[in-house]
Amino acid sequence: MNKDSQEFKKMIYELMNGFITDEAAAMSDVLGVHNEFKKGKMFECSERLYGAKDRVYDKLGVDDDPDIEIMLDCFETITEELCYKMYDYGMKFAKEQYTEE
Repeated sequence: MNKDSQEFKKMIYELMNGFITDEAAAMSDVLGVHNEFKKGKMFECSERLYGAKDRVYDKLGVDDDPDIEIMLDCFETITEELCYKMYDYGMKFAKEQYTEE
């Protein structure tokens, strides 16, 4: 799989976020990319985010709110796109480093 491909970037993203597919799980140990939400700061932030969502639902007296879901979906989309862009920049700068030496 080409490391510049969108498919490869998506697999890295899925591994980091714990969205493990069979293919991604097989590559996890090979690539050394693991679920970043198992522990630490991102796990704690994720718990706080979804805890806050539940508390807002309780305050509204509802089980679901489409506006809150839109906000969370947009946040996830923005985060995913930023991750892909960061990967692209990392590849770009790594290639530039090797051409300068």
